[in-house]
Amino acid sequence: MHLVIISGATRPQSKSNTAKIIAAFQKGFEGNGGTTEVWYLSDRKQWAHAATSFEQNDCILIALPLYVENIPGILLEFLSGLYDELLPCFGSKLFNVRCDATFEIGDPEAYLGFLLKVFDLARAHGRRPMFWGDIVLKHPEFVVRLPKDAIALDWGYEGNHPFADEAARFRQAGLDFYVCPGTSSWNSLAGRVENMRENMAAAEAAGRMNGAKGFLVTDWGDGGHWQPLAASLPGIVLGGWFAEYGAKANKMDLEEALDTVMGVPLGGTLLRLGTLYLRGGALRANASELYRILAGDRGYSRHPNLTDPVLAEISAVAEGCRHAAAAFASPTIYGTGAMWAEEIVYMANLIDAA
Repeated sequence: MHLVIISGATRPQSKSNTAKIIAAFQKGFEGNGGTTEVWYLSDRKQWAHAATSFEQNDCILIALPLYVENIPGILLEFLSGLYDELLPCFGSKLFNVRCDATFEIGDPEAYLGFLLKVFDLARAHGRRPMFWGDIVLKHPEFVVRLPKDAIALDWGYEGNHPFADEAARFRQAGLDFYVCPGTSSWNSLAGRVENMRENMAAAEAAGRMNGAKGFLVTDWGDGGHWQPLAASLPGIVLGGWFAEYGAKANKMDLEEALDTVMGVPLGGTLLRLGTLYLRGGALRANASELYRILAGDRGYSRHPNLTDPVLAEISAVAEGCRHAAAAFASPTIYGTGAMWAEEIVYMANLIDAA
């Protein structure tokens, strides 16, 4: 994995504590097989190279000093240059500035000030700003201070996520918002289908009750993106139904719909793999226990309910799914359906390896 690191520290590299932290991080990252490149915004000669790397790479880490109020000027100027170059390439009048999961920021006011300035950059390019709403929800006093043209993206990925409460808060503040559930594919090997169903249903109900302007299905690649597209397919299909038909989607025949989309009768096989995470009652947030076993994270210990007999049972189901999918893996006979079959075989192999 190649990682681009862009330092937003204002001090020169030779005097920057952020640079020292980056160097230590690089050592560990590269010691585990990764590669890195680092660009320092404090040196304007590096800006063009940093912008090119930002555009050409998928894995990007922007390193900020401990106190975020020290850096908005230089980072905003860099972002402005990126927006000048990239936004004219897209026709949409909506622009998601993101700004989510900024857990390290110690000064909430500094975060809000930075967010508002990024909104200004978006408007300067004729775009209506969208933003992930998790941070402002942690500070209720911020919600009413947000400009009314901003669109909040209310995200959450567990079946019991409090969409109803969060959506009501955005509605009461007079803000347009989308509800944003997820496919539950990441950190799972083969999906978490029942969690996905509950998550989608909760988002749709809260959005409908509170006048959401959109229903956005998200799909992520946490933990290295081990899952293929097939793991996300049930959520993509069901999410489309929720967006189009509302609560009626709860009654749709997802297996039949998947058969139609894939062009091979493997919808039931895909859903069986996507429910194996439930075996033994070993549940955790944002991941399946099977994924955690295979990932082997430092300090991980197997859930006590995942006994050897339970794992053997899971392996047997995965084996049956593998054989069912392998029967449709010939592109000559099944065309693009064979691609889906191969992905299901791959997921079955991952589960068996766990």
